Amino acid sequence: MAIPQNGFSGLFNWAEQQDDYWLEGVKIEFAEQILAQMDARGMSRKELARRLGTSPAYVTKILRGTTNFTLESMVSIARALDCELRAYLHKEGARSIGSECQCAACHEEAMDYTPTAKQPPAARAKDTAAGVKNTEAARGIGRKE
Repeated sequence: MAIPQNGFSGLFNWAEQQDDYWLEGVKIEFAEQILAQMDARGMSRKELARRLGTSPAYVTKILRGTTNFTLESMVSIARALDCELRAYLHKEGARSIGSECQCAACHEEAMDYTPTAKQPPAARAKDTAAGVKNTEAARGIGRKE
């Protein structure tokens, strides 16, 4: 399929028709949820890595939304955060009712970023990366431990 040449609007409309566009959005949303759960528990990147049996560098990769998750890895991460993984399907454009987490950890006012359903994955990626960077700086992540 050829990429349209009629400006940003055409390119964006084309991108929305691609599965990769939506896949990236799911990865970013999952990374945002991990970060929210870590923040709610005061859990460091190092502690999550210990619970997962992996390196802090891998946790950083997860939080940046650049990991190609499997269901198995998503379940492992959820369990390491004392959470359950739940997947929902709903009709495109339909309002989500009951499919979003309602726990206090995900809805604290202290969260730096709350995604909106209409925001494209690319914009969420930029905001999520900034949120991860700000959270890492606040926790002192990136310094030698």
